[in-house]
This record gives sequence, C-alpha cells and structure tokens, in this order.
Amino acid sequence: MIKNRLIILLISVVFISSCSDNKPEVNENVESLPPSIAVQEETVSSVIELSDEQAGQLNIETESVKAGRLDIKIAAPANVFPAPENLRIISAPVSGRVVAINYHEGNMVSKGDILLEIESLDFANMVSEYLRSLADKEYYSSNYNRLNKLAKQNISSRSDLEKAESELRRASNLLTAAHSKLLAIGISQKEMNAWANGADPGAIIKIRAGISGKLNEHLVDMGQAVNIYDKMLTIINPSKVMIKGFLSPHDASLVRPGDTAFTETLKGHEHSRVAGIIHSINPALDENNKSVVVNVMASPNNGWPRPGQSIRLVIDSKTDDNVIYIPVKAIVYDGDKALVFVKKSGNQWEKRYIEIKRSFEDFAVVQSGLKAGEEVAVSKIFNLKALARFEQFAD
Repeated sequence: MIKNRLIILLISVVFISSCSDNKPEVNENVESLPPSIAVQEETVSSVIELSDEQAGQLNIETESVKAGRLDIKIAAPANVFPAPENLRIISAPVSGRVVAINYHEGNMVSKGDILLEIESLDFANMVSEYLRSLADKEYYSSNYNRLNKLAKQNISSRSDLEKAESELRRASNLLTAAHSKLLAIGISQKEMNAWANGADPGAIIKIRAGISGKLNEHLVDMGQAVNIYDKMLTIINPSKVMIKGFLSPHDASLVRPGDTAFTETLKGHEHSRVAGIIHSINPALDENNKSVVVNVMASPNNGWPRPGQSIRLVIDSKTDDNVIYIPVKAIVYDGDKALVFVKKSGNQWEKRYIEIKRSFEDFAVVQSGLKAGEEVAVSKIFNLKALARFEQFAD
C-alpha cells in the first residue's frame, strides 16, 4: 500500500515539472499592435501642404498682421431729440382764457409771431400797477426837482427836500418792480412805451414765438381757461438735432468728445447718412439700460433723422495704445477657439490658434499668437479648415 502511494506521488511531481517546462517563450520579435488598435496620444500636424493645383484653384488672398493705433468703429443704438436750443415750450405767463389761436400744429412760425391771445384779469392788474407807478414817479420826480430849487434859494427846508427824495426813491422802486413783472411775462419795452404815450393796453396778452420753427404741439382750445405756467404749445426748429447714443461702459472707454459719429441710414431709406460730432458724454450710467450716454449734435439731411426716431449710431475712434490687429474675416473658430491660417514658405499654411483681446466691426485686436508682418489668409478660410480636418483624419 505504501509502495503504491509513493509511486503515485512520484508521477504527480514529474507531471507538474513537465508542465512548468512547457511554458511558452515570449518572442521579442513580434510586431506591436497597429495604431488603429493601440491606445496612443493623437498628434495632428499644424501645417497644411497644398499642391500646385490646389493653390491655383483656391487662389487664397492674404493680409499682413499690423501693429499701431487701430481706427475703430463702434456701433450703438440711439434716439433722436431736438437740440436743446432749438426746442421752445410755450407756457401760460398768467392765468386767463384763450380768446384767439393764430397757428396750428405743423405750421411754420417766425420768432415774434403772435401764436395766441389770452384775456387775463391778472395781466390787466399788472398793466394798471405799471401805469400807476409810472405816474407816481413822474409826480415825485417833479416835486423833488421843485423842492431842490427852493432849498438852494433857502426858501424850502432841508427836511422837506429829504422827504421828497425818499418818496421819489420809493416811487422809482415800485416802477422798477412793475416794469420787471411785465418783462417777465413777455411784454416788450416798445409796448410799455406805447402805453405810456396813451395807447390802450386792454386786458389781452399776446403770446409770441420765442424761436423760429414749426409748431409741434397745440394743447389749448378756444375759450379754454389756463392757469399760470400751464404748457400750451411747443415749437421745434428742425435744423439741428441732438442724438443720444447708448454705449456699454467697455465701448464708452474708447470714445471721447470731438470724435466723429455717423447716423446709419435705415433700411430702404433714400437719404444718405448724416455726420455729427460727439458734443459731450454723460458722467453717470443711464438708469433704464445701464448704458453710457453720448450726445451728438448733427444737422439733418432733408428732414432725416427726425426727433423721436430710433436709429443706429456709428462712432469713429482710435485705440489709446498700439496694438496688433488683423481683419475679422481672417478668423475662424474651432469650437470656442479662434484660429487663423498663417502663410509659410511655398504652398504651406500653418493652422494657428490665437487669443483675441477684442473684436470690432472690421478688425480684431490680437492678445497673443501672431506677430506684426506675418501674412494671414483672408479668403477661402473654410476651405483651409476643411483641408486641415481632412489631414487630421487621414493621419
């Protein structure tokens, strides 16, 4: 029994030993897995080599990368208003009743024209006060002159002369006050002189145009009662307008008073664009849209633009510092990355990613990735991008 067990154990040891000796050898000359199967880092060439035929067919145009102060155009929405000096609001100078209306909305008026007439008891009282003060001054002036002569002849006392002088000064002050009241409501010195010479002032005040222009609003009717300072009319002289442009704070940092601005012609509008100058820039942001307001003074062309219109404003300016810039048409995007194609020797084009600091209407300021003097493609950009993608997949 023991002998049989020893024989079985010996056979098992020999079998295990033979299995370990038959272990396959590693062949160091076996080729590695092909790239299509092996996991490896993908490498893409950044240079595109065009054949002479491809180069001839594409005929790619280039422009140089430039450095310097960039002429820029900044576009902004804008609203048109009358120029402040070309807008006049006509308010009621006194309380009364409208008894005559001589012009209506849209009518052209000249400075000094009588727009309407108001019958007013307040006006009549002012005229009465003025004429009474005028008569008092004449009386006290005559009395003072008489007493002054008598005092010099020692006929009248000095105290009587001083009293007459005080009364004359008081009468002069009252006349000055009455005169000022009439000037404040628009009465001319010529009219007051006529009253002094016997003309009948009546109780009707004539409301005259303060500027030449067109009557824009007419807010009163015949017989209507008006109170002092009620708004009755507005006159606009359309020869000059103020355009308010709304810029982001970032864009506003590039503009300054004196820069030229243009109003963009509306689609289908027959008039050419109008040039103006930035008159001023508001110091605070507009509360409604949180924009910086630039004020442009301009003269309309054949009535365009008109107050009340919404237009597009384009401002010509320059960057404050020297920058590197390229045309916007040279840039194409790969995802969210901007890239350009830089011309190398022969028919070679380098696909190069760049960092853009800021873009404008026609040009973009480059933060990094390009040098002044290099040539970048400005046409057939998408053809080059497609060829670069083709070569990437071909690899």
